[in-house]
Amino acid sequence: VGDLDGDGFDDLIVLQEADDGLTLAGDGLLSVGLGSSLTSTPIVSSALDFSLGTTVDSGPMETLVVVSDADGDGLDDVLVGGTEFLGGDGAAWLITGSDLVAAQANLNDASWLFWGDGGEFGTAFQDAGDLDGDGLSEVLVSAPNGSGLVYVFSSASLAIDEVWVADDADAVVMGGQ
Repeated sequence: VGDLDGDGFDDLIVLQEADDGLTLAGDGLLSVGLGSSLTSTPIVSSALDFSLGTTVDSGPMETLVVVSDADGDGLDDVLVGGTEFLGGDGAAWLITGSDLVAAQANLNDASWLFWGDGGEFGTAFQDAGDLDGDGLSEVLVSAPNGSGLVYVFSSASLAIDEVWVADDADAVVMGGQ
């Protein structure tokens, strides 16, 4: 996934949609191996540096993407999510590189939560790059069911709040039918 902790070594993230009972909800585990500790092969997930688990309402973690520095700390960030948050609303969690390498305990500790309104919100998301010229990457979250909506969240807006609902998006792009 690139160098999340800025030590000059590429890091590894393993996303498990469901786990073996290690997390409260049992719906997924995000395991991180820092590049400086990945010295042997084969690499097994139980030997990675730390893991983030799901929460009771998160549903399964289905998708992961690296976002190039949405918060301005100089480290890449990770966006993880799925469509089953709160029984089907969908969500994406943005975990900053600095928080990720500090071994947060679960998704509740993510820096930002993007909360959907159904329509399979959180099916896919993407680092949009710097769309507004502020030097920080924006975040795109899709809800492909129905009208094929893509929500654009500006990194400049992220400082305002930690929880964003789909209606708070800075822009919404509607797909064609």
